[in-house]
Amino acid sequence: MDKFEAGTGVGQDSVLEVHVELVDSQPEIWRQIELRGSLALSQVHQVLQAAFGWEDAHTCISL
Repeated sequence: MDKFEAGTGVGQDSVLEVHVELVDSQPEIWRQIELRGSLALSQVHQVLQAAFGWEDAHTCISL
């Protein structure tokens, strides 16, 4: 049995199944991914970038 972090209910060895979807996209754009409970937020950011095929760049669109 893995040890739980205080107040989170998620242990270091836990695997989290996460559904991520983009707001207001037509058609719907979403990913179902599994994350280790021990990942730092910066690592989750990298996983999301890879899952959506993004390159960590911001684009301005002028209308």
